[in-house]
Amino acid sequence: MVRLYLLRPTRCESPDGTELTSLTRSPKRLALLSYLACASPGFHRRDTLLGLFWPESDDRHARSALRQTLLQLRSDLGEAVRSRGREEVGVDRDVFWCDARAFEDSLPADPESSLELYDRGLLEGFHLSGAPEFQRWLEENRRRLRRLASEAAQSLSVTDQSDKAVHWARRALDLTPYDEKVAQRLFQTLSDRGDRAGALREFDRFTQRLQEDLGVAPSSETQSVIDVLRGGAGAEQARPASGSLGTESLAREMNHEGVDTTAGHRVPRSTGANAPTRLRSLPRSAWAIALSLVMVGTLGAAWFVRTTPPTSRSGSLVQLTNGPGNETNPAISPDGRWVAYSGGSRTRTDIYQREIGADPIILTRDLPGSHHHPTWSPDGKQLAFVTDMNNRSRVQVMILGGTARTVRETEEDLLVRGVAWSPDGARIAHTAGSTLYVTTLATGSTVALVQSLEPNSPAWSPDGRWIAFVEGNYDPGTNAAPASIWLVSSLRGQARQIVGGGATNANPMWARNSDALWFVSDRAGTLDVYRIGLDAGGIPSADVERMTSGASVTDASLSADGTRLVFSMLIQSASVWRVPIPESGVSVDAGDGRRVTGGDAYTETLRVSPGKGLLGFDANEDGSHDLFVMEMGRGGSGRRITNRAGHAFAPSFSPTGDRIVYYAYEGDEGRHLHIADLDRGTETRLTRGSARDAFPDWSPIGDQIVFQRRLPNTDGPSLFVTKRSETDGTWGEPTRLWTQSGAEPRWSPDGAWIAFETYHDVRVISEDGADVRILSIGATNPVWARDGKTVFVKYEEEPDPSLWAVPMDGGTPRLVMTDTASLTSGIYDADARHLYYIVLERDTDLWIQSFNTPSPNGGS
Repeated sequence: MVRLYLLRPTRCESPDGTELTSLTRSPKRLALLSYLACASPGFHRRDTLLGLFWPESDDRHARSALRQTLLQLRSDLGEAVRSRGREEVGVDRDVFWCDARAFEDSLPADPESSLELYDRGLLEGFHLSGAPEFQRWLEENRRRLRRLASEAAQSLSVTDQSDKAVHWARRALDLTPYDEKVAQRLFQTLSDRGDRAGALREFDRFTQRLQEDLGVAPSSETQSVIDVLRGGAGAEQARPASGSLGTESLAREMNHEGVDTTAGHRVPRSTGANAPTRLRSLPRSAWAIALSLVMVGTLGAAWFVRTTPPTSRSGSLVQLTNGPGNETNPAISPDGRWVAYSGGSRTRTDIYQREIGADPIILTRDLPGSHHHPTWSPDGKQLAFVTDMNNRSRVQVMILGGTARTVRETEEDLLVRGVAWSPDGARIAHTAGSTLYVTTLATGSTVALVQSLEPNSPAWSPDGRWIAFVEGNYDPGTNAAPASIWLVSSLRGQARQIVGGGATNANPMWARNSDALWFVSDRAGTLDVYRIGLDAGGIPSADVERMTSGASVTDASLSADGTRLVFSMLIQSASVWRVPIPESGVSVDAGDGRRVTGGDAYTETLRVSPGKGLLGFDANEDGSHDLFVMEMGRGGSGRRITNRAGHAFAPSFSPTGDRIVYYAYEGDEGRHLHIADLDRGTETRLTRGSARDAFPDWSPIGDQIVFQRRLPNTDGPSLFVTKRSETDGTWGEPTRLWTQSGAEPRWSPDGAWIAFETYHDVRVISEDGADVRILSIGATNPVWARDGKTVFVKYEEEPDPSLWAVPMDGGTPRLVMTDTASLTSGIYDADARHLYYIVLERDTDLWIQSFNTPSPNGGS
């Protein structure tokens, strides 16, 4: 039984009692599940959910977001989240329990046990921005459930003849702390049991609460009850204290209508001129907190949604964004007032400009393409950013409040991975393919500065002498590949490595005196921000200072004075799922599958054995990605095959299933192929050199391995093959099979063909390389069906990315799977009966970390 607790510190537990923290850290996912669990009736139309949770999105994008969120819920909860037909969604109450639902259902028959479930308000402290109708539903149900609990406690205080009557009377007042009828009942209950002194103490506490919280005195009716207990004057002589209003008068003087005082009354609108200044100055939200205990706000939401990441240096930490989608590529303006960033979905991102505490401004709403990597001009009046569209990139510059102009457009398939403005504002550095360029804005002329292997993320030093850039992995949030940071002279183009060591090192940022570099790295396990000092010649010091701890940083921006850091914090996991391959004429949805691997680890690659029923996959259970093998049907975490210092990926089984070939990272040497013997536990390194080898696939006969190899100073990988000697069993020097771009090769079951992808299509090439055919234009990620007659391919077209089966003989393709946007990097595989794929759960938000003291070599 899945258990969801909403009336106490929020928690969701799997049937074995494991806490599902990834669910409670995602605001949209938690809100949707809470609504499904509490709202009546049991099933809800998708149209209703779209209006509640995605009111600002068009129907296409809202439905896609709903599908993705439901897919993630099913990943956590399995069969507990169900569909009824194509348009209704709900929870299966036979396998799903929620304390809020249980409280309300059991209240009439057993109020005492029900009240044990009610610890605090419904989703106390939680607020979902951008969803006003859901928030209205939540606030109404908070008040309704609190009122039900208070009424039940009051009833028990009357019917219970034991000393617990006082307990229930106190509980009722705790639930409705400003309700004078409830307070009077407590005073009377204490008096009836001979504790008149206790009743007077409670009256004093109640009076103090009204005065401190609301600025009012108890009503004459309440004063009369106390006067009777004291043996004093009657109600007709009792009056509120001078200068104060009773709660009845307070209700009449409210400046807004419709606030529920938890006693079931409506408050009429009034503009009472006699209302005290203190009352009229309170905002509406303050009245909601004081009179209805609706504790809503961004600070509460931030505390509730995620754990605040600790840092190594004291200072404030503020969450800048907390909404659906992913916010990345932050950039602080030179004056420190604004933050520009890229935000949106995986299909479209825009550039936003935002002040702390203010609503964001979308700068690229009317521009085609997807926009990312904003960077400010030195005077703060312009933004440069990258636009991707039709397999090309444009470097564009926008004067704030004006239009964007293109200063550089790349050739097809050469994408820009970052831009940097020179300190004099005259030039922009940017990457494209294997080259770092500098473009002069006035003339549009472009100069190639240096060639490198996958350069990205340039950063120009404030003194203008250097450009720092990353060689290797450009997306540490979704790729665990290592990367190094290099310096190149902005004039001479002589590059040298500054930070390496086999870790993922990314996102260089300069201190304002050019005497230190800040950067993102996973050198200690999690992605955090570090700093290294540089001398006048750009030579790094031996010491590296850690600036954050456990923050899961994907990218960051440092303010000009070095006192603030804006970073994108990532929460993600990815697990293996499977779904039966549908028959011809039928398709499945990615959300219809079942989870195969458990836990919160991140899996990037998988492969199914040709026999033996084995699943091979990678997982970062201990920080580094290692390989695991699992027997189908047994579940669990599988058997660990590797335990390396560097990451290992993409296991491919030998035909007999007793060995795997995979690629691994060798520190600064790059990535190479290895063969592991599963029975003996031994390992052999297969390739060496400066190239980067990946995605090997073992031939069905077992005598060849095809893989993709990227050579230095090239713009993409191509296909290579290594063959095993028939005499001594050794593997020969790899030879090139395909001279143009090609990636993710897969052998056909009969060994006659190899399917692979290019930048434009999926092709098949004969085993000897003599025959090449285009199989499907615009497709990616080929995987052979076990019968060898068709190839599964993925299409990325929006709004519905999908998986198709393309016949080798040129027949009509058929739709196999819909809603494949959740498949990470398109990685999947198939056996004779099932499709296996990886489902990603990802959320990134922006945070601002302030540092109280300048640091030795960096900020000032």
